[in-house]
Amino acid sequence: MLKLAKQLLLTGIFLIPALVFGQTQYKYRYRQHLTSQPSTYTINTVDTLMQTNTGILTFHLFDNTGTAVPMLNITLKNSISDTTLQSDAEGFASLELASGTYSLMLFSLPYTPIVLENYIISTNTQTTFTTSLGRSNAMSIALIHSIRELTAAEIQQITDDLSNQKEDIELIKNKTCYVTWEL
Repeated sequence: MLKLAKQLLLTGIFLIPALVFGQTQYKYRYRQHLTSQPSTYTINTVDTLMQTNTGILTFHLFDNTGTAVPMLNITLKNSISDTTLQSDAEGFASLELASGTYSLMLFSLPYTPIVLENYIISTNTQTTFTTSLGRSNAMSIALIHSIRELTAAEIQQITDDLSNQKEDIELIKNKTCYVTWEL
């Protein structure tokens, strides 16, 4: 009985101040899926003097900040073959293929993939793809913990900033909230 009384007293000494003075400080919690940035591309096709039954594909792979994307996977499929190659350290890749209709996919983590179905490679042409790959946040969930209730505009601003890899958010700097990550 005396041992039980001591345990209750010790629990009360430690539990009550924790509940009163600190454990409920971050009482508002928001869970937000981050939005992915779109990937864009341009295609420039010119005729060549190769006089063959093939076309040349050249890739200039950059992210949306203009930085080269090395080791990006490029997959080309048609009814006859599957071809996969990777970009070099400067974000370039080139390939000569038989003319025909292909499915083209450019992908690498953490970027939003580019997929082109029924892309036609013409005979005696050189096609250059230039990309602006956006960040994919498909697997990122931000848990926002706040000491006060945030407005919808504040939550949206935090989510937009985190989606764009901007982490110097004013509400985090002034310790109104903090962010944890969940995958």
